[in-house]
Amino acid sequence: GFRILSMLRLWRLRRVSSLFARLEKDIRFNYFWIRCTKLISVTLFAVHCAGCFNYLIADRYPNPRKTWIGAAYPNFKEASLWNRYVIALYWSITTLTTTGYGDLTPENTREMLFDIFFMLFNLGLTAYLIGNMTN
Repeated sequence: GFRILSMLRLWRLRRVSSLFARLEKDIRFNYFWIRCTKLISVTLFAVHCAGCFNYLIADRYPNPRKTWIGAAYPNFKEASLWNRYVIALYWSITTLTTTGYGDLTPENTREMLFDIFFMLFNLGLTAYLIGNMTN
């Protein structure tokens, strides 16, 4: 119950969007750098959310060894939170950039479905980023 209520904090993100809109119109700030900061922020937020959600899927899966992270790091639950976060970001960035070294791959249906969703989302994100950079 409390987790769902804490998700309401995400509603505050609309303030960030309006902040960037105001800064883009403010002549005291360089439009180019505000736009770059906005695009980097959007990308980092997407990478963070995808990495955390993919880790959550693995963490909740009944057999930890049959997960994307458990296959590569069998004792991942004993690793520090920072190390698990870095591994999740690594997966997210290699998937976002379509590098995909093949060291972290989905091991179960839940992960495969999320990976499909994330790759399709990345098409839209890439189009958004390129469209905004050329605008």
